[in-house]
Amino acid sequence: MKHLLCFTLLMLSGLFFIGCGDDESDPGSAEVGVAGEGEGVAGEGVAGEGVAGEGIAEKKPVGDPEVSNFAVSLDGVDFESYVSAKDHKVFNEALGSTYTIECWYKPFKTDGELMVVNKEDEWEFANKGGLFQSAVAVNGEAWAWKDSELSNNKDKWNHAAIVWDGKNLHHFINGKKGKSHEMPGKSVIPKGSTFKIGRRERGGATHSIFDGLVDEVRISDIARYDADYDVPKTAFVPDDNTLYLLHLDEDDLDGDNIKNFGKMGPDAVLEGAVELVDAELPNTERRALAVEPASKLGTVWGRLKGNRL
Repeated sequence: MKHLLCFTLLMLSGLFFIGCGDDESDPGSAEVGVAGEGEGVAGEGVAGEGVAGEGIAEKKPVGDPEVSNFAVSLDGVDFESYVSAKDHKVFNEALGSTYTIECWYKPFKTDGELMVVNKEDEWEFANKGGLFQSAVAVNGEAWAWKDSELSNNKDKWNHAAIVWDGKNLHHFINGKKGKSHEMPGKSVIPKGSTFKIGRRERGGATHSIFDGLVDEVRISDIARYDADYDVPKTAFVPDDNTLYLLHLDEDDLDGDNIKNFGKMGPDAVLEGAVELVDAELPNTERRALAVEPASKLGTVWGRLKGNRL
């Protein structure tokens, strides 16, 4: 009986120690668990460093002013090299009874007729005999040259614009308002011609080849100027009244196509051997990159040259 009682006590003691051992192991297990979690947190911290590393490799956000300025170069000799865009209502019907057509250009000669922008039998302006002149067809009527009585600057950049307000045709160049001409009407009647930079076609012949550089072409459905004005100091920024806008920069080039940043209308096309060249306009800052640039894989690198001067 005594032996049985001792055996029972020994068994109970063993269970007690085993239970105590289990109880003592819980904090240890908890500590190991916490340490494990701590290691997990530390691991996450390392991963966090990885995220920071990815942050360093991020692209600059769209909108950074990193676009190099280019311009279209025309040699005054090659009849097959120019910029074009197919006929579209942006060049006529969408203009309504008020519009502004403007750009920058730098002529390397001033004698003769040197076409800057042209929509044959609808509107155009040119360096003509050293003067800034234009022609506008109102209501589809025949057109004729209208003189601004202001000169172009040879071998220098000129900012020029024509404004038609439904009653008069106005000329503006390099901050000055030139001569206005009475010209009442309602709209520009479509004639089916293509839009061109640097030449015109009439009577089955190509002529008036421009010799120089052209940049920043904008067409708007409002009158942007009405008197002497401050010459734009930045590249044109699209707004609600910008119908058509060509920056003519390398970043806008995809194959032979140049992006139109206006509200409507086709992209323009580089025809023949026309080139884009580095250009610094006298009063403009580099524009902000408003959209992702065209794929460089689509760029025709032969189009891009160093400064012509």
